[in-house]
Order: sequence, then C-alpha cells, then structure tokens
Amino acid sequence: MPSARDRTLLMPEVVSPILLQLPLKDLLVNAQRVNRLFHDLIASSRSLQQALFFHPTQASSNGQIHLNSLLEMNFPPRLEGWEMGRQYRSLSHHGSFGTLDWNSSEAKAQAYARKEASWGPMLVSQPPVHDLIVVRSAQDLLATTRQSSGELKLNDGLRMGLLYDLVQDFMEHQPTGHFLISWFLSRQVSSDYDDGEVAESDDEDDKKYIVVDLY
Repeated sequence: MPSARDRTLLMPEVVSPILLQLPLKDLLVNAQRVNRLFHDLIASSRSLQQALFFHPTQASSNGQIHLNSLLEMNFPPRLEGWEMGRQYRSLSHHGSFGTLDWNSSEAKAQAYARKEASWGPMLVSQPPVHDLIVVRSAQDLLATTRQSSGELKLNDGLRMGLLYDLVQDFMEHQPTGHFLISWFLSRQVSSDYDDGEVAESDDEDDKKYIVVDLY
C-alpha cells in the first residue's frame, strides 16, 4: 500500500506542475510511458495538453507566439529558418522531402506514417493561427502564369497534419515544384526550442495568418 508521502506525490495537483517543466519531447513520449497514472493525467489535463500543442491556448497579454519545437526539428525546412521581423518565410522544393527525419530509416517511416501518430494533430503554434491562405501558381502552354487561391478558417487552429498534406499532395504531382510558407504574425514571435528570440510589430491589431505558395 502506498505511503502517505507516495500518495501525495501522485496527486495530479502535485504531479502536473512538475511535468510542465519537462522538455516537450519528454512530456510527449517518455512521461506517458512511466505508468498508467501519468498517461491518464497527461491525456486529461488541459494545461498539459496545451503544453503539448494539442489544445489551444488563449492569446497572452504581450501577444507572444510560441512555435512548436518538435515540428521545427522533425519537419525542416517547413518550420525552420525563422528570420527576424514581422514576416517569416520558409522556402523549399521537392527534394527536401527526402531530408525529413522519417526517411532516415524504415522503422521511422512506419512510425511517422501511422494514422494515430501524434505529430498530425499538433498545433504549429501557441496560441494557434486560425487563417490559412493557399495560393497555387501554374504556367500554361504560352508560359503565362496563372494563380488560384483560397482561404481556410480553422476554428481550432492550424495543425501540422493539414499543413503537411496540402504541401505533400502538391509536391507528389509536381516533381519539380516549390513551395513557400509565409507567416504573418503580429506582435512577438518566439521559438520554444531556442531561448525565444523575439520579433515585434507595432500594430497590435495585426491579423495572424499563414500563406502557403505552391508553384
């Protein structure tokens, strides 16, 4: 039978603040494997689900946006190469898909491709970006460039599965294609993977949105 001390240490209000101090990868993978209690606590705790980028947070008073560090590490160049300034861009091409971590081994490829893999429903930022604009450019036989665009309103925020599927579907049919992801984020932007370099905008009412250019 657990001692009084052990029972206290297993109380959710005691364990949750401790788990929130873990690096994102440890919280997502290792902590949930400790025991059933930890697994159920992480799955049911709003604050822990927010820390894992599964549940949206509210905008902070200083307007700071945190980018998902796990997605930055595992899905370059889509989520890397931040530039100081209000507008962030990531440019890449078809060959970059071969550099993804999940192509490094057969085992990793199978793990990433699982329908229930955790990366798909992860938000790309906290608080989430709710507006995604997709612009597709193509040339006709006369070398005239034509564009079509559409905007998605995402009530629950932009998640990696959708962002990846949009680019992946285009690149599969355009072996020489390129894509450009532009982040228009107001106020401050930081990465929870580094020490949080900050870019500021003077307009507090700027709309936050992401543009994906496919060409």
